[in-house]
Formats: sequence, C-alpha cells, structure tokens
Amino acid sequence: MRRPETPAVDEADLPDHPLVGAYVALLRAYRSNDLARLQTLFAPGVSLTIGGRSQFSGTYVGIGQVNAGAIALQRQFVPAASRILDVSTTDGELRAEVEVVAQHLGRRFPARLHHVVRFDADGRVEGFAIDAEDQDALDRFLG
Repeated sequence: MRRPETPAVDEADLPDHPLVGAYVALLRAYRSNDLARLQTLFAPGVSLTIGGRSQFSGTYVGIGQVNAGAIALQRQFVPAASRILDVSTTDGELRAEVEVVAQHLGRRFPARLHHVVRFDADGRVEGFAIDAEDQDALDRFLG
C-alpha cells in the first residue's frame, strides 16, 4: 500500500544534476512505498550493502532483496526527520551524508549516514551502500 508522499529532504539547496535527481527520486519512492517506481529506478542485478553488525547489516542482491532490506531499515527511522547534509557526484557515483533519527522501542537516536550510490550508463541504480558515521553506536541502538 502506498503511503502519501512527504518531503524527505529540502531539495532547494541540492545541485541540479541528473544523478542527484535520480537519488531524490529513489528516496521519494521509498518514503511513499512506491514499489512500481522503484523498479524503474533499479538496474538489473542491483545490490544494497548495509554496513555494520546490526540485524539489518549485509548485502542484498536483486530488486526483491534490495527492497526488503531497504524498507526494513527505513522503518527504523523517523519519517520526516531525514535531511541531506552534503551530496557530491563523480563518474556515475553519488555520495551523500544524511542526518536521520533512528527509533526503536520508543527511544530515538540521531545518526549520520553515508550513502554511496552507483549508477549505470542509463542512470539506473546498480549499487547502494549505507553506513553510519558512528556505526558501532547505531548498531547497538538498532540491535
């Protein structure tokens, strides 16, 4: 079931670049649970690597596994509290630093995540890696 789309980030200050646009489209699709849109954004064989040692850590391959891993992780964060702090692009790769607030068992934990997104020649996501600035602390919080 699709949730109403809510702004994931303040896009006003982001660079006007095709990879940034694709990245924001990816964030929006996850926030609104638009699985049909996600399929159009992914290259065949897409992979997601979630760093650390929490229950969410590991590498997910293929659209189904990537969506399952990303959605499970996304549910651990306060929906309207994400903010992109920095974004840069080079040769088919985007790097972003994102401020989030994790939530677990009624508690909240602010964290900074590092996203590295690789795109194919058609601008589709072929790889996505997520880790935290303080990975050990986030892992302890998430369990």
